[in-house]
Amino acid sequence: MMNSPFSPYAKVLAFGATVALTLGAPLSALAAPSDTPESAGASAAESSFTSQRIAMGGEGGFGNYRIPAVMQLRNGDVLLAYDGRPTGTDAPGPNSILMRRSTDGGKTFGPQTVIAAGEKSTPIHGYSDPSFVYDEETGDLFAFFVHSKDTGFWNSQEGHDDADRKVMSAALAVSKDNGKTWDLRSLTATVKPEGVRATFATSGHGIQLKNGAHKGRLVQQYAGAFTDGTVRAYSVYSDDHGATWNMGTPVGTKMDENKVVELADGTLMMNSRAHDTHTARWVAYSKDGGETWSEPTLDHTLTDPRNNASIIRMNPAAAPETREAQELLFSNANSSEGRKNGSIRYSCDSGKTWPTITTFNAGPTSYSDLVALQDGTFGVFYESADSEQRYGSFTRDFVNPFCAAFGEATADIDAGSTSEVTFTLRNDDTRDLISGTAVVDLPKGWNAPAVTTPTLKPGESTTITLTVSAPAWASKGEVHGEVRIDAGDTTVRGDLDLTIVNAAPNTLGATIVGRPGDPDRDLSENPYKVGDEVPYTFRVDSTANVTETVTPVSGNLSPLVPEGPGNCRWRHLKAGDGYTCASPRYTVTEEDLARGYFIPESQWELTGTGLDPVTITVTGEKVWLVAPIENPVVPPAEEPDSTPVEPPTDEAGEEPSNSSDGDQSEPGKSNNPHASEHPSKDPVINGTQPAGSQQASHANIGRPQSVVQRSGQSAMSSRSLPRTGTSALLTAAAAAGVLTAGIAMTLGVRQRRQR
Repeated sequence: MMNSPFSPYAKVLAFGATVALTLGAPLSALAAPSDTPESAGASAAESSFTSQRIAMGGEGGFGNYRIPAVMQLRNGDVLLAYDGRPTGTDAPGPNSILMRRSTDGGKTFGPQTVIAAGEKSTPIHGYSDPSFVYDEETGDLFAFFVHSKDTGFWNSQEGHDDADRKVMSAALAVSKDNGKTWDLRSLTATVKPEGVRATFATSGHGIQLKNGAHKGRLVQQYAGAFTDGTVRAYSVYSDDHGATWNMGTPVGTKMDENKVVELADGTLMMNSRAHDTHTARWVAYSKDGGETWSEPTLDHTLTDPRNNASIIRMNPAAAPETREAQELLFSNANSSEGRKNGSIRYSCDSGKTWPTITTFNAGPTSYSDLVALQDGTFGVFYESADSEQRYGSFTRDFVNPFCAAFGEATADIDAGSTSEVTFTLRNDDTRDLISGTAVVDLPKGWNAPAVTTPTLKPGESTTITLTVSAPAWASKGEVHGEVRIDAGDTTVRGDLDLTIVNAAPNTLGATIVGRPGDPDRDLSENPYKVGDEVPYTFRVDSTANVTETVTPVSGNLSPLVPEGPGNCRWRHLKAGDGYTCASPRYTVTEEDLARGYFIPESQWELTGTGLDPVTITVTGEKVWLVAPIENPVVPPAEEPDSTPVEPPTDEAGEEPSNSSDGDQSEPGKSNNPHASEHPSKDPVINGTQPAGSQQASHANIGRPQSVVQRSGQSAMSSRSLPRTGTSALLTAAAAAGVLTAGIAMTLGVRQRRQR
C-alpha cells in the first residue's frame, strides 16, 4: 500500500497551541442516525439552490431516463448527457445516449438531441452509461459509454470482438465541434484485454490533468469484472489528446463505479462505490497519473448506499500552493438504507476530512454528477424520483464551507459498557466557530449524551470528551459513527471509530410481525370473493448480535418462499437492522369464504456463519374476508403453555450470499435508481406497531430454538375490521456452538380496533 499523505485515516494532526478544555457536562442523550444531516447554514442554503427538470420518464419518447453526466466547455456551454431507455431496462437494451445543451451557463437548456442511438428492431443493440472527458487544450470532447448487443455486464463473455453479440463492448464518441456532431469509435480491445470478462466506463465525467509530469493527460475511470470473480477499478488514459488510449493497472477486488480527482500536489485520488459489501466509499491514490494505484481503503465518513457519486475540485483553476486548491466537493445519496438524501460534502484538506455537508434533495436520489462552472457557481445533475433527471444550480454559500480539523476519536469498549472518547477539535477557518453542541451519531442501540463546546477563534483548539455506551447485544469488531458540532448556522463533522473488544456469544434472533396489508378495507361494503388475493405484510427486525440470513421456508402465502420473485428472504441482515416485506398474498378459497376468515401461517429460518439454524413459526390472527358478526362472544384468554420442543436437526445453513433477493447492487445495473439495498426502518420494534394501528401480540423468549406464535380472535363490530397482526420474537444464542432447547408458547389475545 502506498503511504500517501492524503490517506483519509491520517487524522492525527500535529497541532500547535491547544486550549486544553475537557467538556464533560451532558445535555441530552442522542443517538440519531447519520442519514439525514442538518444542513450547515440552512436558511442561507435554501435560497441559493435551484433545480429544473431535464428529463422525465414517459416524456420525450422514452419510458425511462437514467445515468447523468455533465461537462462545461471552453465556450461556456454546459452539456448534459444521460440514458434514454425505451424498454425501461439497462444493458442489454435498445438504449440511446441523449444530450441537452445550455448556452447561458446552466440557466436554461435546449432540446434533447442524440449522441448515439440504440436500435429496437433486430438485431437489437444499445448504448448506456455516458461519461464526458474534455480536452481544454484542443477543445475535443469525448463521450465514453457501453455498447451492448445480447449481453450486459454480468453475462458478457471474455474477448474483445465487437461483432460477437455475447461480448459487451466499450464505445467512444468524439466531437470536434462542441458536441454538435459525433464520430463513434470502439475502445473494446484497449479496455477489455484477456482476463476481463466485462467492463464499462463509470458514468459522469473524467478529467484532464493540470499539473505535474503528466500535465494534459486525459483520464477516464473504468470498472471491470474479471474472470477470477473480482470487480476492479482502473484508469484509461491518453497522452496524445485522445488519438490513442492506454489501460492502467487494475486495483481492488470489490470495486465498482469510481471517480477521479486531481489533488493540489498532482496526486490523483480515486473514490469508488463499494461492490456488494460496505456502505462506505473506497479511496485509493496514484502518484503516476493513474497508471498504478495504492491499495484501496474505506472512508467511513462518506456514507453511501452502494451508489454512483461525484467528486470535483471546487476551484479548478487555483494554483497548487493555495488553500483554494485543496477544496473539494463530493455528492452522493448520503444514506446507508437506500438511495435518498442527496447531499454535497465539503473538504478543505484534499479529501482527508469532510467537515461539512448540505442536503440538496432529501427525497429519492440516486446517481449525481458535479461541475464547477466558470462563473464561480456550481451544478449538480442528479436522478430524482420516478425516472426524473434534474439539474441543480448552487453557490458556494449553499455548501456553507467551514474548515475544522478533528483529531483521532477512537476508543475500545465492551458490549453493554460505557467508555470515554477524547479528541481535539481545531478551527482552521478564518471565522470564529461559535459555542455549540457536540452530539454523536451512532447505530441504533448506542448512546452518547451531548456536551457543550466553547467558541474557538481561528487557530484555536479544544479537547472534547464524550461518554459512549454500547448496547448489550453489540458484537466484536469495529463500529463507525460521527461526531457533529452544531454551532449556530455552522455544522462540522468528524469520524468516531469504536472497537468492541468483549461481547456476548454470537446470537441469532429476530422479531417477525405479520399484519394485513389492507387494514382499512370495509368488509361490509367490499367483502372478498373466491380467488381474490389478500395482501399481507411482514416486518422483520434483527435481535441478533451477528449478521444473519432470514429465510421463509414454508407458508400459505405467496410470494413468500425463495426462489420466486418477490420472496421475503433477506441475506446478510446486520445486527439490529430490519426490513419490511409487503409482497405476500393469500388466495381466498371456497372453504375460507364459508368460514369467513383465514389464518396466515409461515415458518422462517435464521442462519449465520458458524451457528446452528433456528426456526420461527408465525401463526397469525384471523384475517376476516367478510364482515364478522356484531358483538361476537370473546373467549377467555388462554394461559401461556410452555412445552419443551425438540431442537431442530437441520445442518448449519450455508454462508449468506452478498445481497438480498432483488437487490440491484451490481455496478451500474439497477434500472430502479431507488431500489433499497438495505433494510428499511419501518417502526415495528419487538412487536410494537406504529401509532394508530393495533399492537401485535409478541413473545420475548430467552434463547429458544423454535417459537410457535398463535393469537386469539379480536372482538369488534361488523364495521370495525379485525385487521391486526402477529409477531414472533426469537433470541437464540450460540455458546460454544450449542443452543438451548426451544419453548413452544401459545398466546391468546383480545383486542378491539378503534375506528
